[in-house]
Amino acid sequence: VCSSDLADFVAVHARAALDAGASAAELLEVVMQVVTFAGFPAALRAFAVVEKELALRHTTVPIPRSGRAVVVSFFHALQSGDLESALNVIAPEALWSIPGDTALLPWAGQHRGRAAIREFYELLNDETETESLNLGPIIAHGDLVMVRGEFAYRFPHSQGRYAGAFIIAFTVHDGLIERYEMHEDSLALARGYRNASCA
Repeated sequence: VCSSDLADFVAVHARAALDAGASAAELLEVVMQVVTFAGFPAALRAFAVVEKELALRHTTVPIPRSGRAVVVSFFHALQSGDLESALNVIAPEALWSIPGDTALLPWAGQHRGRAAIREFYELLNDETETESLNLGPIIAHGDLVMVRGEFAYRFPHSQGRYAGAFIIAFTVHDGLIERYEMHEDSLALARGYRNASCA
């Protein structure tokens, strides 16, 4: 089954659920459950389809409240290139903690507050080209939400590359991300960024 067929399938069922009286919040909660059974990429695609169906009915996407829903909406916004929507689910004084030495990786370190987090993503966007990003399951327990994934970057300025796995630990409270802790092989990432094999 191709992805366009799946999108059509989700759209038909989303319209039917809305016609039967389901609320936008209920529909999005169903999408959150897709993460558990079909994986993160499928959930993000379903989220985009539901978001489009809601827009056609002039209904706004409700602000997610559960930790799992907040994290899914955060990744959906980032993957859509919508940094503003991603920032809207981040607490005003949130802390982003990225391992590594800033002398080796310019985006490493701690970034506190939405303005600093915006600068982090803008710098990351300037310094990297994402070749692949695969998000794994979400494990949520109370305010803690964990996501495992794999990604590959290309670094245009050095022609270096890096591919590896990561785990992100989110702390979500009252519908907003308060803390983001990246766990990755920062040394290997720095070597790829600097293209150490050519040094």
